[in-house]
Amino acid sequence: MKNLHINPATSNWTGRKSDDLEYWHQAVIPVNNLEYDSDAKWKKIGILGYAGEEGVRRNRGRIGASAGPEMIRKMLGPLAYHLPKGTKILDYGNIHTNGEDMESSHNLISEAVFNMLQTHHFP
Repeated sequence: MKNLHINPATSNWTGRKSDDLEYWHQAVIPVNNLEYDSDAKWKKIGILGYAGEEGVRRNRGRIGASAGPEMIRKMLGPLAYHLPKGTKILDYGNIHTNGEDMESSHNLISEAVFNMLQTHHFP
């Protein structure tokens, strides 16, 4: 089975420049290889995208969902940061589907979200 995970791209997190923490793009921490932050002393938000079209295709829907995770990141980047002090925003990248094997990607998503919850993330 081919790798179903793609590490986060920092190029998706852009926005205005500021010396203070004012925007989401300044707060996001990219994390490679689904290495979950297990430090329990911080509140954590875990971002994990699903860039898959197979479910849409099977249901005869309109293709384009695979672009969603990157577009959501681009829209979140310039938003004002109003989370409690010390909250970590961790970007774990995207899960994608190889060919028609949607079930393998859904299994990985379930495992990833379970691991996020076990390590005290808000997925």
